[in-house]
Amino acid sequence: MPSESRDRMSAVRDFGEEKEWAPLTTLFLESNEYLGWEFTAIAAHLLGADAGYRCPDSDAPGNFVYVVTFNTRFVQ
Repeated sequence: MPSESRDRMSAVRDFGEEKEWAPLTTLFLESNEYLGWEFTAIAAHLLGADAGYRCPDSDAPGNFVYVVTFNTRFVQ
């Protein structure tokens, strides 16, 4: 993962530590179908992102990568 992405996500971890909310500071969690979207929403809110997106992982069917986007522009 690029260092720029890791640096931005440290703000989310810091928030989890400040609020003493273990899911944002723990490396491994029991997953469910909503967990990725919940964390994407939290990160997007804390980082001021424009949107969140879920991409299928082509190397592992059934797994997904969640992305937050910044400075999004729509083209027609």
